[in-house]
Amino acid sequence: MRNRELTIEQTRYVNLYRGFLVEFLHSEREASDLSPEKAGERAGLDSKTYRRIENGEFTPTFTTLLLIAQGLHGSAEDFFRKFARYLEGRAEKESRCLQGRYYSKDKSECVEIWRIKRGE
Repeated sequence: MRNRELTIEQTRYVNLYRGFLVEFLHSEREASDLSPEKAGERAGLDSKTYRRIENGEFTPTFTTLLLIAQGLHGSAEDFFRKFARYLEGRAEKESRCLQGRYYSKDKSECVEIWRIKRGE
């Protein structure tokens, strides 16, 4: 398979969805009442690595994400099912943004979505 570079729009979407993953990891860790150190420990990662992932400074491999999922939920399947529901909610919000229907608290997020769609 030939290696090809992502378009600017694809890169923006990758970054947008990486941000969604970071938000989701953070909210799941807090919902589990875990410190970043404890979440990292449960996943078999050192706390520095876990913090870098949760802060969006490092993108985990799929294997690392599986370890985090098992550490936070005990089951990767439960984690990914919940993440899928989270993304569905985000897609609904994106749809509202593109139709010009959004809540005031969503406006800054909508601006980012509009920029991506316009290719800025």
